[in-house]
Amino acid sequence: VLGQSGCKPLADIALKSAKENAYHLRHARSWMLRLGDGTEESNQKLRKAVEGLWPFTSELFYSDDCEKKLTAADMISADFNELKSSWEKEVSAVLSEAKVALPEETKRTNYYGRNGFHTENLGHLLAEMQSLPRAHPGAEW
Repeated sequence: VLGQSGCKPLADIALKSAKENAYHLRHARSWMLRLGDGTEESNQKLRKAVEGLWPFTSELFYSDDCEKKLTAADMISADFNELKSSWEKEVSAVLSEAKVALPEETKRTNYYGRNGFHTENLGHLLAEMQSLPRAHPGAEW
């Protein structure tokens, strides 16, 4: 979707990252299937992980007024309603194949991340993600 953005730098980044996103999707899907169709213990751990993370999935599709304006302004942002239906279809299919029940929808009303409030886990994640660019300034990949 963002590959067709009217904002050329954003479109270029989206197109460049599409191949890598497809790789990560295939990789995650293959592990979901291995764990779900593996032993009873691996399936149980997968179910527990999915149930623990599921309440946060609604935040993926939360859109405030600012984001709605950006979406309307020549697709500078993606329309989350369009993305949600294809995401749900893909996730439902993978969970079903992995023998994991789709959790009940849980809506969070406090979209902390979208409002700029994060747990300390984000700091650790950002430090890890920034280590390579900091070690090799100006590198391109």
